[in-house]
Amino acid sequence: MYAFTIIFETAALTVELKVLWAKIGYLGGLTTPLFYLLFVLRFVGNDKLLRKKPILLFSIVPVTVYILTLTNEYHHLIWNGYSEISPKTNLMEYYHGVGFWIGNVAYSYFLFVLASIYLIKFMVKEKVKFKAKLVLIASLFPWVASLFYITGFNFVPGFDLVPFAMILTGALLTYSIFNETICYL
Repeated sequence: MYAFTIIFETAALTVELKVLWAKIGYLGGLTTPLFYLLFVLRFVGNDKLLRKKPILLFSIVPVTVYILTLTNEYHHLIWNGYSEISPKTNLMEYYHGVGFWIGNVAYSYFLFVLASIYLIKFMVKEKVKFKAKLVLIASLFPWVASLFYITGFNFVPGFDLVPFAMILTGALLTYSIFNETICYL
């Protein structure tokens, strides 16, 4: 969803339309780290955290941040400003508020670290070689792309590589799940 909506955000010609598409896309960006954690918990067989109550608890922050995103004009906690639209790239930069840094970045990285800990513990305990390693490696792409975005080291100002990294991750995860030959490596 995030990767899909970025197409419309990039094509939009006004700040208002870009922000609208960014808001729609945020739903995918906020839920992906949670879904990745749930995927890892299922992958490593930790089903006790896949019950309704833990999932609801893990969902509180993304739901809250999405509500803040939808109502940003009233409090500016997610975005506190925007650059002008670049005539060369049709992109604009978002200046982020405290809600973005705490509710989006910090919480997403917390979920990623938690998922990575479960995955690494599983790899060590079960002596799993290639398949779990591929899952871990695949998960790094969006996080590295995210670091480029949040630190401002983008190749093109305002260009977010995360949606494209998610597509690559999805392809690698699909390969690791459905290719049974690598289970025994």
